[in-house]
Amino acid sequence: MNHTLTASPHAHAPTSIGRTMGLVMLGPHGRGSEDLLRQRLDDESPLVRVAAAEGLFGLGEVEAARAALVQALHHETPFVRLRAMNVLYRMGADARPALAAIQQASMNGIFPADYLNRMTEYLPARLEQ
Repeated sequence: MNHTLTASPHAHAPTSIGRTMGLVMLGPHGRGSEDLLRQRLDDESPLVRVAAAEGLFGLGEVEAARAALVQALHHETPFVRLRAMNVLYRMGADARPALAAIQQASMNGIFPADYLNRMTEYLPARLEQ
């Protein structure tokens, strides 16, 4: 057994993200997984939390999904913010209540922060159409 891997506090993250993304891909066929997805909103991995929010949105739990994604827009890394922004983009009009948080999600730095910053301008314009 590889104790280095199992001792890591993030050792479960690839499994959790993979399983959570599997639920996301089921879309409406994933009915019955809402409780598991809600539990994953508290996962230590921000990417698992974003994936869980995406899954909940796909199952019609718009408010819970949007709240988790708005939280992710405040994460310290641009990758997490960008992933949340991409899900909000796919939410379309359901993301409109998150406009202020989207506009405030910009960061200093190079890629992907520069891409994130362009999204903070593009997505609000698209949602306001």
